[in-house]
Amino acid sequence: MVQRALEAYRAIKPGITRKDVEKDFKYDGGLNFRDHGRYTYRGCNYIKLEVTFEPAPDPGNIFGSPDDTVITASKLFIDYPTMD
Repeated sequence: MVQRALEAYRAIKPGITRKDVEKDFKYDGGLNFRDHGRYTYRGCNYIKLEVTFEPAPDPGNIFGSPDDTVITASKLFIDYPTMD
């Protein structure tokens, strides 16, 4: 599982879209913003990642557009799942 998470992480590079990130990662819960969010690996809720986005021109969507582009991504880290 860790190897699969690392492979998915390696695909996250500046310029790819939020839609691409969300193929292998999902919102962790808690507060997430259009330009920044915390994600958890779909295969394990303890493997996490923080991503900064450049919002796509979509003023009606305050929670993020699938077309937002990645600016930076943190290293993977381990933490307890966020409970909403």
